[in-house]
Amino acid sequence: MTQSIGRPVGETTYRKGLFILMVVNMFVKNLDYYPVTVKASIKLKEGKTYNAELLDFSSIVSIDDEQPMCFHIPLELQFNVSRTIRKNTDNVKCIAFMIEGIEFLELKDIDEITMVFNPGTISKKTVRIPHAHFPVLNATEILEKHKKKLEDKRNEELFQYISKTGETKSKGGLV
Repeated sequence: MTQSIGRPVGETTYRKGLFILMVVNMFVKNLDYYPVTVKASIKLKEGKTYNAELLDFSSIVSIDDEQPMCFHIPLELQFNVSRTIRKNTDNVKCIAFMIEGIEFLELKDIDEITMVFNPGTISKKTVRIPHAHFPVLNATEILEKHKKKLEDKRNEELFQYISKTGETKSKGGLV
């Protein structure tokens, strides 16, 4: 998403930027795994690498469309809320990152996404997703079914941020 607003995990203020939203299925053998810190980087085919910051999924608002859209993902699917990767089972999670230092990006431009999970007590795990393993938009239906119009004022801080920055293309403003 190229025109988005969201909050990094552990922060209270919103930021505008380019976000990558993913639905991943994580698996570990024989031991539950809880990463305390998560770092990511995005390597482009041109060779540049950009750091990415884990986002609070429930704070993300897409302002690409005429009407701002937000996500109402169940808590158990939000990686930033439910980080435990249960042993010997599938762990489908929605994870979002804000990429620092870049304003526009298409999926075809990405060479590799690297995520580093660190539990602090046992060894960290690095997951590399090369471009060849990117899905052909088959998992986006999970995100799409939880995407809704931003219509209420449950988060006054977000509405103030959008109003101040004029980040909506909607002629009537926010509902």
